[in-house]
Amino acid sequence: MIQLDDIFIRPIQASDYETVLLMARFAQEGMTNLPKNSQDLKEKITYAITSFQKPTIDDAQYLFVMEHIPTKEVIGISGIIAQIGSKHPLFHFNLNLYKPTDSKEVYFDTLHLDSYFKGPTEICTLYVRPEFRGSGIGRMLSLHRFLFMTPHQSLFDTRIIAEMRGVSNKQGFSPFYAYVWEKRFGITDRKSTRLNSSHQIISYAVFCL
Repeated sequence: MIQLDDIFIRPIQASDYETVLLMARFAQEGMTNLPKNSQDLKEKITYAITSFQKPTIDDAQYLFVMEHIPTKEVIGISGIIAQIGSKHPLFHFNLNLYKPTDSKEVYFDTLHLDSYFKGPTEICTLYVRPEFRGSGIGRMLSLHRFLFMTPHQSLFDTRIIAEMRGVSNKQGFSPFYAYVWEKRFGITDRKSTRLNSSHQIISYAVFCL
């Protein structure tokens, strides 16, 4: 088992690309902030490096890697988006309780489509290579993001969220996406994830069809 004294966490570098690409391709489908496409990943790493050099609250994305000191291997990654919706809206559902006006006892859970513009900070992109899991380093890699935000509070929103991936199988099939969105968009969940990863936004009009 890996020892905590043998690791340290640092900002991502261009030289980490090959290892991070390997992690991305082994990661579960749906991690939009860890794209499997090589060009998208290069752009994301470059953007993160620029964010560390010129941080701003509305347009920064930070990526950190965990390095195993004895072998100099990168064994994990985590990230922060300073403010979601700063460039492109983030669409999401709110779960609401609905009661028809003519009913006294019947209630329904309903999904209401909403979007973030200039929204909260998001912690994202948490991944540890499988062979290094089980020693608590994933938790350390996750909490490290808050250690970075604490002395730089002016660069982040006071609200912090995390997106949780929905259910999908190894082939990338998502029941929710298949039954709610696929017919409307005309593309698979895997394709929509790729578009989302590269910030190619589907128009709001499509969501409302």
